[in-house]
Amino acid sequence: MSEKIRQSDDIVGLSRLKQHCQVSKIVQSAELEELKTALAEAHRHDRKVAVMGNFSKTVFGCDRFEGLVAIPRNELIALDETKVTLGSGLLLRAADDALGREGLINFNVLRTIPGTVGGALTMNASFQNETVSDLLLYVEGLDYSGNYRRLKREDLEFS
Repeated sequence: MSEKIRQSDDIVGLSRLKQHCQVSKIVQSAELEELKTALAEAHRHDRKVAVMGNFSKTVFGCDRFEGLVAIPRNELIALDETKVTLGSGLLLRAADDALGREGLINFNVLRTIPGTVGGALTMNASFQNETVSDLLLYVEGLDYSGNYRRLKREDLEFS
């Protein structure tokens, strides 16, 4: 088992709010197969699943959460000549820094928005009439059952 998968642990160090809450299992930035296995297991045993962003402000409102807490990857995952793959937990300013070092894309439009790639995508963050959905090709990831999904921009609903 990866050191990024912990059984029965407190989320206090993972929450910006410093909330204490024991959870059954935490999967943090694990390899895709580890996360897929953990999600499938939670689904099979009918356990709740919660996703916490990078330094989340998620409030559990309890002393114990019987389920799985998944914390997305916070890294630049891949670069090639036509696209960039970002972990949903990556801070927007960190994405801008990494892409700037590579001389690829200028994310300055989104740099001023505090938060992560996943949060910006969820709320379709915008700045000066440009939105995250304007830059998006597709989203890939796992659903709560651990099944791989790939959705094109056209398949998503943005405000």
